[in-house]
Amino acid sequence: MVGTRHLRGTVLSRVRHLLRSGAMTKTPLWVPVVEAFPPLKETKLNRKGDEELMHKIIYPEDEFRKLFYQRFNTNQPLSLWGEHHSYCDRFVEGCMEKVNQGLNKEEAVESTVKTLFTNQSSAIPDMWFEE
Repeated sequence: MVGTRHLRGTVLSRVRHLLRSGAMTKTPLWVPVVEAFPPLKETKLNRKGDEELMHKIIYPEDEFRKLFYQRFNTNQPLSLWGEHHSYCDRFVEGCMEKVNQGLNKEEAVESTVKTLFTNQSSAIPDMWFEE
């Protein structure tokens, strides 16, 4: 039953076996640390996490990003290279600046929409607005 082998033992025991067998030649940096300070709970690969210890991470920018995609129907492709900012990025940056200046969230959104999207150089094409 080769398919179930990955569920047996801890991560540390699996790495030890791989090192002994020669499948791994270089010892990972974390192995001596984990051997010196073993975890309080056994770290089996199939162990489920504690739900009460897991928290959803929400950043303030996420709310503005959500508002942008609810308000505007945009399919602008994202570029992962260079300094290209999407309409959403510019919107979020503008809203965060307005909130840091002391406006509430609704005022920040309206002010950002007016400043960013009334300027012809950065306006979202008409086809991207929800009707």
